[in-house]
Amino acid sequence: MAVSFEWNDSFEIGVSKIDNQHEHLFQLANELEENLSEENAKRMIMKLYKYTRIHFDSEEQLMSKISYPGVREHVAIHNDLINTLNDVSKQDLSKNMAITNLRMFVYNWLTDHIMHEDQQIGAYARRKASDA
Repeated sequence: MAVSFEWNDSFEIGVSKIDNQHEHLFQLANELEENLSEENAKRMIMKLYKYTRIHFDSEEQLMSKISYPGVREHVAIHNDLINTLNDVSKQDLSKNMAITNLRMFVYNWLTDHIMHEDQQIGAYARRKASDA
């Protein structure tokens, strides 16, 4: 099953730095092509992992700055996502099915996390800004 990582405005949370990072995560995810060699797949996973850490740090700084009430739970979700990414990336990546599974995980993570968790941060940040 081909997975397509297509950014659109519905993923925007209204915080430009975070939105730009989310869009870049989509671009990185598209580089996880299903016919990558194992070496290239590992390189792309490491690139995605490193950028994900940068992005999560930005989100966590934003949540602290705006005193987001769900920060502890959101950080726990970030940690779970990183741990799962690590586990999935340890599969034998010489098989196309492993890359497909990885792409499905990344797709579900990006879309579900942004649409359910990060949208809440954006809404809270907008409320805080309008109260100021």
